[in-house]
Amino acid sequence: MSEKCSGTPASWGWVTMANSSEQVVASPWLTIAEASERVKLGPKLLYSAITSGRLRAARVGRAYRLRPEWLDAYLESQAPQPFTPMQRTGTR
Repeated sequence: MSEKCSGTPASWGWVTMANSSEQVVASPWLTIAEASERVKLGPKLLYSAITSGRLRAARVGRAYRLRPEWLDAYLESQAPQPFTPMQRTGTR
């Protein structure tokens, strides 16, 4: 026996957008193509980051889905760090 979902798509984290007479439901999950377009990186780089564990993703069948906050966290972790010169510790 299956249960019905309660609430509205908005309460599930989905956004409903009205477009003339149609309603389009935007998912909070991004495909690799959508994520790639959003951050202007190639899909192969995103797949590589996912398989190496640097980018969090959910597996749906054979496809991956990303939450926008996971993508943002990955980009923050890849930001260049300020350069700090090393101190010499010894004489030659």
